[in-house]
Amino acid sequence: MGVVALTAVMGGIGIALGTMPPHETPTTASTAEPEPRTSRIPAPAPEPEEPGRELDAEESAAAKQAGAAVDDLLALGDAVAADPEAGPGDVGELADGFVRGEIEALAAERADLGYTQTGSARVTRIAVRDVDLDERPAAMTLDVCVDVSGIDVLDGAGRSLAEAMYRPNRPVLHRYGAQYLDGRWKLVTHELPDTESRNPNCS
Repeated sequence: MGVVALTAVMGGIGIALGTMPPHETPTTASTAEPEPRTSRIPAPAPEPEEPGRELDAEESAAAKQAGAAVDDLLALGDAVAADPEAGPGDVGELADGFVRGEIEALAAERADLGYTQTGSARVTRIAVRDVDLDERPAAMTLDVCVDVSGIDVLDGAGRSLAEAMYRPNRPVLHRYGAQYLDGRWKLVTHELPDTESRNPNCS
């Protein structure tokens, strides 16, 4: 998934969920207004992915912290996509490795292209796919359903790029790997599972 992926998560990670030619010229003017940061809906509490499996108290507390990191990362992605010139901020507090690189690349590319985002991504479900607190570092995998239907991306002239974006009318499954690093849960890997393995509960 290229960073020129527009819609995003990250902003979905700016993580926009589709790709678009960087020099395409849209003709539709956007009337969207930036969504106030205070209107962001908090992510739901993480739940076990496997039916019938219960998280113990320690796992549940860890999952809650990792889930908060996901929500904060998406909020940071929204902020970066809305104002790329401001840079990736405190991404090192939330992410490392591949995911940190995604945010940093998003800021650089959007600033270079002059693209900005309006609206925010919304997490509709977080499920703990697996967790190992005995591993060093402790690790878990989270399946995160993200709704980007409220997002638009504008070019430097303020014109909407909506027609060139992948913006499904349903939440899309993102899979994040998290590790306990420097005294906190950080997101280190990110993928979009193929259609066959997508969680139907995102629909």
